Amino acid sequence: MEDVLKYKVKRNKNLFLFLFCDTLIIDTIVKERIDMKKNNKKRIIMGLFAIVLVVLIYGIGKSLATPNSTLKNQKVDGLSFENATIDYTNKLSTFTVDVYNENKKVYNMKSINIILKKDDNDKVTLTYEIDKLESDEGRKIIIDQIDYNLDGYKQIKYKINK
Repeated sequence: MEDVLKYKVKRNKNLFLFLFCDTLIIDTIVKERIDMKKNNKKRIIMGLFAIVLVVLIYGIGKSLATPNSTLKNQKVDGLSFENATIDYTNKLSTFTVDVYNENKKVYNMKSINIILKKDDNDKVTLTYEIDKLESDEGRKIIIDQIDYNLDGYKQIKYKINK
């Protein structure tokens, strides 16, 4: 009977060691998972911080860049004026616009007056000399080296001089 008791004690001892080791392993795994979750949270927070930082730097850089105003497209007497922009760089303004003849015939003219207007009714008139546009012809008008800041001008009107 002593042998049976020794065996049961030894068996219980082994079972206790097994359960104790198993508990330590499970505790270690649980702690590692908790640490991983904390690290994942830290990684997610750092990733979001990096994204916000990049967006901020991009936004600040874009706001410090040269302003470029886009004006609305218009049609005047069969001519389509599209993609008009004003760019102010190094104390000089540049005005560009694409003009298309949508008439089915040649369009003869002397010049195009481009009247720019600010919200405070301040007006500036630019003149582009052009003799004709063929049917379905398009042309990019560029008026550059304007030593006046046209950046605040948001309204535009075209007058065709025939």
